[in-house]
Amino acid sequence: SSGHSSGYKESVFEVMIKDFFIQKLYKRYYDSFSCYRIRSLQNKNFSIISNNCWGGQVYRSYGLPYTSPTIGLFIMPKDYIKFISDLTYYLEKDLKFIYRNQSKYRIYLEEHVDHNCPIGILEDIEIIFLHYTSENDAYNNWNRRKKRVNFENVLFKFNDQNLCTREDIEAFDLLNLKHKVCFTVQSFPKLHSCVQIKSVQDKDFVPYYYEPIGKTSDFNVTEFINNMVRND
Repeated sequence: SSGHSSGYKESVFEVMIKDFFIQKLYKRYYDSFSCYRIRSLQNKNFSIISNNCWGGQVYRSYGLPYTSPTIGLFIMPKDYIKFISDLTYYLEKDLKFIYRNQSKYRIYLEEHVDHNCPIGILEDIEIIFLHYTSENDAYNNWNRRKKRVNFENVLFKFNDQNLCTREDIEAFDLLNLKHKVCFTVQSFPKLHSCVQIKSVQDKDFVPYYYEPIGKTSDFNVTEFINNMVRND
């Protein structure tokens, strides 16, 4: 809209403050109701391979142990698609580490990650261990959790953040993976794996703390996970 009718526009600072409180409420919400939420969950031994922190939130939202190494980290879109295209191959590789200035994403990381977190590599795949302080912690957690992956019962979750393009979303949708979902701000009616998150229409992408937990008006996570075993 033009002229003065567009109304009040939040400042960058106000948006940051609002997002901070939404994150806090989100954490409290998924931790508080886990004992109720898990009652509806029949499929309890599943692994989530996520491009961001969402997988960890889902496990915590049911009070379940982490049966996936993709916890507290993010993987850039093209690397994530390559990683999940040959998951067993990459999980067999030994995790090594690089300095931020060696990363192919160093410019993006300089702009979007305000602390020097560990950056792991599996051959050509970079893993940004956002919520870790040491390479040692990242290495040990990755190796311990990758042994728990249930390859018969994997949910692959993608979203439209971290420089994600339409081509990336289409490439994800084309992957021959049985159980996959991609959360997006935009609507992609022809892409079967895409779910539009309507509560974030003012953003360019879906932040992980707006991604569904349990059951929301946009998506029923519990039902999707239950159907993974029903539909096999």
